[in-house]
This record gives sequence, C-alpha cells and structure tokens, in this order.
Amino acid sequence: MQKWKTHPEIAAILKGAKRVSYGARAISDGGLQSIPKLVFPGGALIGDSAGFLNVPRIKGTHTAMKSGMMAAEAAADAILSQRQHDELAAYPEAFEHSWVKKELSIVRNVVPLVKKFGDFLGITRITRRCGARIW
Repeated sequence: MQKWKTHPEIAAILKGAKRVSYGARAISDGGLQSIPKLVFPGGALIGDSAGFLNVPRIKGTHTAMKSGMMAAEAAADAILSQRQHDELAAYPEAFEHSWVKKELSIVRNVVPLVKKFGDFLGITRITRRCGARIW
C-alpha cells in the first residue's frame, strides 16, 4: 500500500489530502506446514500463535477457540493427575484427531501456491484444486 501511494497518478490524487483515521492488521498465515511444536514445559501455543488460521477464508476464531478448549482439557487432566511442570502431551494428540487439523489440511497449500503464482493465479489454482471446500 505504501508503494502504491507513491505512484504518480495515485500521489496526485492524494496530494494535499488529510488522513481521517489510521488502521493496520496483521495475520499469521503460516497454515498447517508451519505449525510449531504446540507444547513446552509449563506452556502451550493456541489459536493464532500456533498458526491455526484458515487462510483462504481469513477465519480463525473457531479454530482458536477449539485449540484453547483442547489445551484446557489437557491442562485439566494434568492437574487432576497431579502432574506439574511437564508438557501437555494430550493437547498435540487431541489436535491430530480434531476437526481443526482436518480443516487446515484441506487448505494447506494456499500460502505456497499464492507465493509461487501470485494472488490471482494462486487463488485460481487453489479453487480448482480444493473446490468450494475452502470458501
């Protein structure tokens, strides 16, 4: 966007303009291939910090909530078993068998295809490959 605003035709339109508001958004769009190790002693990665974002739909609230539920269940089991300071091994195992992984595996090639072919061609290839399931 910053580079676009410097184009001579666009810069001429914006010259002398006044900003009325500012905004920024950042999305961690790694997808299934870039999900890190989900647990470590004393902690767990959930939601966007773990990369649970459905990139083509730009949706992640439902996967973040489900990952939080899976981590909480694993933590509750650890507390009830009187385990402390270990890794919540039940959480990554629950992720492997969840609908979250299934949903992310359907759209796993979105980021690589868009990076390889660009926005328009990448989305075209994704749509052809995955069909309506990604939307």
